[in-house]
Amino acid sequence: MIEGIATPLCNSAIQTGCLAAWSTYGTKYEAEEQELSDPYVCVNPVTWQVGGGADKAQHRGMVPEIGRVSLRVVGEDRVPRQDLPAPAAPVPHYTAARCEQGMLRVSIPDPENFHPFTPGDYHNYDYTLFHSDVKANAGLREAQYLQRL
Repeated sequence: MIEGIATPLCNSAIQTGCLAAWSTYGTKYEAEEQELSDPYVCVNPVTWQVGGGADKAQHRGMVPEIGRVSLRVVGEDRVPRQDLPAPAAPVPHYTAARCEQGMLRVSIPDPENFHPFTPGDYHNYDYTLFHSDVKANAGLREAQYLQRL
């Protein structure tokens, strides 16, 4: 558990009532001292264990970015509707994933197709990079939860 948080970290693919969280960064991203002092949590979204690594062969798949969402609302309470194209098919075995210093480290084969917050910071892609892993795991956890009812 993290100090001050009563919910335990997930440490298996079927554990329920737990927290699964990660922040994705490139392998060459250099964290600043302030970032390293923050209590980062890394449950690997491929293995669903605290820490550790997974190779590309274990990665179920990512969904490529389909567009950039940028909203600027000034003086109105509503946002104009914007239709986005359907997502592309997942790309399996796209990246390895390793927890280091509380951060999830990945190697992005085509970084020019991503728009990170800052170079090497892929936190805004936490779910798209592990879309198929998260989707498959949700089914496993749901089945485990329902089995206990």
